[in-house]
Amino acid sequence: MVPDVSQWRSAAAYEYFEDSSVPDLCWEGLRRNSNYQREFAELKAEGRSPDEMDTLLRARWGISFRNKSGFDGSG
Repeated sequence: MVPDVSQWRSAAAYEYFEDSSVPDLCWEGLRRNSNYQREFAELKAEGRSPDEMDTLLRARWGISFRNKSGFDGSG
């Protein structure tokens, strides 16, 4: 996944950060991390369940997903 950086100078593109919580900001950084993206894709390709992925990713990255029912990694 290659992020769209075409609007990086646009303040409007980042207005949602003003009301974001610390966990939300951390998630924004993590989901853009190419190592995390690769590991997530590998676990998904292995057919791991959302619960397994949650456990493995939490152990590796120190994270927890709030809504397992909507867990798809797309952020």
